[in-house]
Amino acid sequence: MKLSIRLKVAIGFLLVLIPIVGLAVSHYLGDLEDRRDLVFENKLESARILAIATETFVSSQTAILRASAEQISSNPEDAADIMARSLEVDVSFGSVAYLDMDGQIKNVTPPDTDESEVTVPKGALDEIMAEGVVGVAVTNARQLPDRVGYNVVVPVVQDSVITGYVTAFVPDSALLRGLDLQIGQEGNIGVIDSSGTALILSFKPNLEWEDRDRTQVGSIMAAINDGVASVNFGFDDPIDGGRRIGASAPVEPLGWAANVFQPEDEAFAVFDAASRNDLLALFGSGLFGVAIIWLASIFLVAPIETLARAARSLRDGDLSARASVSSGDELQLLAESFNSMASKVEKSHQTEKKVADLMRKTLLPDADEMADVDWLDIGVARGVAATEYGIGGDFYDVFHITEDRIGVLLGDVSGKGITAASHAASVRFAVRTLMMRGITPGSAFLSVNQDLNLSWDMGTDDAADTTFVTAIAAVIDRGKRTLTIANAGHPDAHLCSISGCQILSKHGTVLGALPDIEIAEETVEYSYGSTLIMVTDGVVEAKDASRDGAVLFGEDRLAEEAHKYRACTIGVYAHALFDSVLDYTEGKLTDDTVVLGIKMKG
Repeated sequence: MKLSIRLKVAIGFLLVLIPIVGLAVSHYLGDLEDRRDLVFENKLESARILAIATETFVSSQTAILRASAEQISSNPEDAADIMARSLEVDVSFGSVAYLDMDGQIKNVTPPDTDESEVTVPKGALDEIMAEGVVGVAVTNARQLPDRVGYNVVVPVVQDSVITGYVTAFVPDSALLRGLDLQIGQEGNIGVIDSSGTALILSFKPNLEWEDRDRTQVGSIMAAINDGVASVNFGFDDPIDGGRRIGASAPVEPLGWAANVFQPEDEAFAVFDAASRNDLLALFGSGLFGVAIIWLASIFLVAPIETLARAARSLRDGDLSARASVSSGDELQLLAESFNSMASKVEKSHQTEKKVADLMRKTLLPDADEMADVDWLDIGVARGVAATEYGIGGDFYDVFHITEDRIGVLLGDVSGKGITAASHAASVRFAVRTLMMRGITPGSAFLSVNQDLNLSWDMGTDDAADTTFVTAIAAVIDRGKRTLTIANAGHPDAHLCSISGCQILSKHGTVLGALPDIEIAEETVEYSYGSTLIMVTDGVVEAKDASRDGAVLFGEDRLAEEAHKYRACTIGVYAHALFDSVLDYTEGKLTDDTVVLGIKMKG
């Protein structure tokens, strides 16, 4: 029996299509378990991010309270003013109090605070006593007549002896605002204390106290008791009865758990769509294979080449690359999907670039963007090594302490890119804040080093093994005509005048490397017209391009160059030193490089 060509094609189509259908069904069934694992991992990662955010939120409050405690230990009579400033620095504090050794309130701010807010459970004070002068206590959820929150408590230490405590009450509403994390469209976040009681639940922000202790599920308590992240699949939420997927991660230093919840149907929606797309893609591949026999190959090759060219351009960094395909088939759909993806990548890159530009402007301001001081001239020259977004770990600032006292700060965080810049922003803010409160440069460095080591010990910094900070800070006192400077493992500063240059070379240990370090301060007098020169290690470690980097620019060469240009105006002075580095490296910087100059006119 002879078969028509139409029938032969139909039979051939079926013979191709049947195994493809079988393969698609098999793939879809096998993918179910993978999708479930992907959903779980996604939720676990969200819970871990929330745990880090919670710990960072509380650590920030702890750092501010510790700074206040240090000031109170030196000036207990100013406790009320110091605590008031703490409220201004951290708006998440509902109230702050200074307690004696027995936990009795000595001062409280605001004055009309309900004392129950700052009455610390004895167990929290016992915890600090057990840990010693570095102790910190964070209480579980506390119920008050009109609100719920928790206390952060740090000791006030004099001569290595605890003489009292500073405590802040943080309401649950502040914690919820600080942990602004969105889980899908209908997902929620929560923080549970060690008793299984909810500090916050975003979908029930005003949850009654009697309902807060009904939020326990197995994964939450496992995160608290065992210190492991886990997922609870398909549970009925005890508060609203909805079917949810919940994931929990331990906030280990606090004994809390961070939790994310999402309706099952929403959590699986993306992956269900992906599976359907897989099926469509497989069916489309079969149909497309039949079409290859039926259609001329030219109609197939051209769209594929167009997509390949666009993909290569995108891979090579051309974020504007798009694929123009109008074949009216799956290849056009693929091209449209590619174009949509490329647009999202381009928008994401633009957003990240805006963030990087903002961080660069904050960390590396121009001379006229820093403090406006009529008795100082400021000059700065800088260059960034070839990194994504042109930003790294260098930072500097010139800021007012009082009318006659100006702070100067320059530092370098190890690493490159936005990660290093984020660390730099945190250190810059901390040191600047402490110095603006009147704390000397050396003491500010010691305080920041304590906080860095404490945060890394608690696991809040994933780069703890490799991240450290070198920095140099100074206070210029016009009234006394003095310069007080502290150096934490940073290249030497130079104080130059017409008669010559003086190297300020008292060094301390880099910040974040060790818990116990020494920072020496040096106070020198300056004369009218003197210039302070500070640089980052990108200057002294610049490599000689003509000798394959075998010889570094070095401290001695820096001293010679500083002496050579000391009579120039400050802007010319800074750029002349920077140009010397560029000439030495033939313009090939291997590290971020900053030259900061301050000329004293008063």
